[in-house]
Amino acid sequence: MFPAWAAFTPAHGADPAHGKGADTAAIVYCRDPDRDIVLRLTAGACRGEVVSDKEAEAAKRRRFAAIRQSLNRSEKPAFAKGRRLKMIGTGFFITPEGKVLTNNHVIANCALRTIRRPDGTIFQARVLATDREIDLALLETTARNVPTVSFRHPALPRNGEVANLLGYPNLGAIAPTVPQISPGQVRVDRPAYLLGPRFLITADVRAGNSGGPVIDEKGNVMGIVYAQIDVPAMLKKTGTLPEDTAIAIRNIAIEDFLDRNGVRIAYSDSPALPGGDSASILKAAERFIVRVGCWR
Repeated sequence: MFPAWAAFTPAHGADPAHGKGADTAAIVYCRDPDRDIVLRLTAGACRGEVVSDKEAEAAKRRRFAAIRQSLNRSEKPAFAKGRRLKMIGTGFFITPEGKVLTNNHVIANCALRTIRRPDGTIFQARVLATDREIDLALLETTARNVPTVSFRHPALPRNGEVANLLGYPNLGAIAPTVPQISPGQVRVDRPAYLLGPRFLITADVRAGNSGGPVIDEKGNVMGIVYAQIDVPAMLKKTGTLPEDTAIAIRNIAIEDFLDRNGVRIAYSDSPALPGGDSASILKAAERFIVRVGCWR
């Protein structure tokens, strides 16, 4: 689950009104035809097809069934004997020697921790360092010569720019074995001091996305997913229904955490992943994305 932070929790609220005739600021169900998934976006940000409640629900059921079918029933590693997978999150390789970055809340209070690559390879993970306040964790694995992410310079992201969330979003009790991509947009509409080393993203974010990288349009990491907005709480407090919104931890805080623990990250403003459709970006990102498992 995501941790609570101010009005941000793992809860999801009711769906807003939407329709094909909505204005550009209205919240609509937007179907991505390439991946047959439905997101809640502003009408102006929808690059797919605006669909009805019924069509959105049908697409969600198809996605649920596809993930269920992809489950590998024999994925439990031998070293997890006697343990059960209690929670999953996301992480990503940051060094060729197999070090992984994720959220602290993903790996806290676990008897055993694992990482699973998209090809099905599973490694046991050891915790090297954590920071509960900023919610980061550094893991060590036996994976070697692995591709790593490229970080972009830690300036505050620009309002409205592309922010792709990569991870393993959970659907009910289903533990996905394949990563997903959730397109989003940066929201820098609050004073920086209110969020500290964090920023907001309008995107479909779920439990399981925690610890996943936020990728900009060039394929460089601009942050790490941390939490999501509590829609019912915000509705009760403000009287307005907010969009699906994620909180991400900025690179400036990631750099500080890693520096304190002996890991230097490389910055780049050059394209790190191929552009184009979401499927191409996700395929390229499978080199460094991992599913983090908490066993008890």
